[in-house]
Amino acid sequence: MKHIGSTFLFLALILWGSSTANAKLNVVTTTNDLADLVRQIGGPHVKAQSITKPRQDPHYVKAKPSLMVKLRRADLLVSIGLDLETGWLPSLIRGSRNPKIRPGEPGYLKVGGFIKAIGIPTAVDHSHGHVHAHGNPHFWLDPVRIQKLLSTVTKRLMKLDPAHAAEFKARAAALSEKLDAKIQEWTQKMAPYKGTPLVSYHDTFNYFYDRFGLVGVGTLEIKPGVPPSPKHLSRAIQMVKGNDVKVLLHEIYHDERPSKFVAKRTGAKIVFLPTSVGGVREASDYIAFMDVLINNIIASLEPAKE
Repeated sequence: MKHIGSTFLFLALILWGSSTANAKLNVVTTTNDLADLVRQIGGPHVKAQSITKPRQDPHYVKAKPSLMVKLRRADLLVSIGLDLETGWLPSLIRGSRNPKIRPGEPGYLKVGGFIKAIGIPTAVDHSHGHVHAHGNPHFWLDPVRIQKLLSTVTKRLMKLDPAHAAEFKARAAALSEKLDAKIQEWTQKMAPYKGTPLVSYHDTFNYFYDRFGLVGVGTLEIKPGVPPSPKHLSRAIQMVKGNDVKVLLHEIYHDERPSKFVAKRTGAKIVFLPTSVGGVREASDYIAFMDVLINNIIASLEPAKE
């Protein structure tokens, strides 16, 4: 009996070790773009899911108990940072009661600290709007910055799952190579439109402008997160007319009425754009998302160019 008991114990330990080795790393991200990068690098060894939905404004998330449960099970939390999630992520982390994903722990990765931010204010006004003291958080619309982040995400996955480190590195290298080719293609496609003035509803596209040489004249919002007043819309109309803006970029999750109001009075065309992987059906991964974004912007600018 003692021999049989020892055999069962030995088999149980083997099975436990096998299941642990084969267990997927449970990764929760704050955006779909980050979840996609984690999936592409982690492959079959990770399970990645986003807190925000593809057609949702990532500045605003309700701290639901279901999201806290999702975080409670996470081995790694990956966030954008740069104050994008300041209004909701801290309460979700506290509510999750998961010590692994607290700031400062290996299970928490804020990627915004690893990129060069733009739009850093000289003074911070906490009275209105989104306070982005460390710069504009929408850097994922710049594929070069995303490419540079691949190593950051890869190193953290390797730290938490060293058994699959070589595979993570190989998958990241393959993705980086794909991005090299696509960045060259996108740059060539956007080259004829350098210097084109554009207006958007929110300051979502500033990194995109910066990468491809477009000119962001301004936004319809009074300031980030503050909807336009009638007085501000009157100024926006003059801004569009005065800068010969032919196209208004509009994020698909924002109220369409301000953009339509300005477009009707200026003759500018509105292009409704996804801002995240999965925002439209064709944007199935990061490269496909950037293809959709660039192709839609070019299609809107072509008539204006003639």
